[in-house]
Amino acid sequence: MKEIKFGIFGEDEAHQIFLQNYFKNFKNENISFNVHEDFYPKIENFTGAKKKVFKNLDTVAKKAYSSYYLELLIVVIDCDKNDFTEESTRLSDILDPLIRNDHGKSYILCIPVRCIEHWFLYLTDKKLKDNSIETLSGPDAKKLIYGHPRFNKKTDSPKVENLSKTFPIKELIIKSKSFLKFHTDVEKFCKNQVA
Repeated sequence: MKEIKFGIFGEDEAHQIFLQNYFKNFKNENISFNVHEDFYPKIENFTGAKKKVFKNLDTVAKKAYSSYYLELLIVVIDCDKNDFTEESTRLSDILDPLIRNDHGKSYILCIPVRCIEHWFLYLTDKKLKDNSIETLSGPDAKKLIYGHPRFNKKTDSPKVENLSKTFPIKELIIKSKSFLKFHTDVEKFCKNQVA
């Protein structure tokens, strides 16, 4: 089995925790994913609002590939809009030259619709219909998950850990188009590794 060392760069620790747990739950007979434990603590100061992620992406990508020898970098940016398809294309057009063209390495762009807390809502409320909460604002989704409109690392990280520790990937694929896109990109990456 091929082992892939990866790192995550996003807006906040909720992204980091969720995606580490996603890869623990991800099953592939040819590939195993192992997060580089030292990477996130060293780049945490570069995380923040979307503008800060864009500003620091080149620096973080250089560190990821040359200092930590990552084989895959996951870049997570909340969509912050209802129209996932249009915003996903726009963000990909911005990020692709910054990573692939400049560094020639593999990355996967993860863009949760509105914000990653929408994915948490799908995990917590089984009655939600497919793609039914995409119009709910980010702060409103965060209030439903955390009890307040902004992620707080100290108080909310344990909640994210509990929500995402074990979850049905297949169910979230059906519930959210943006999660389906991310999961499909991970599967494509795996196929390319064994081709």
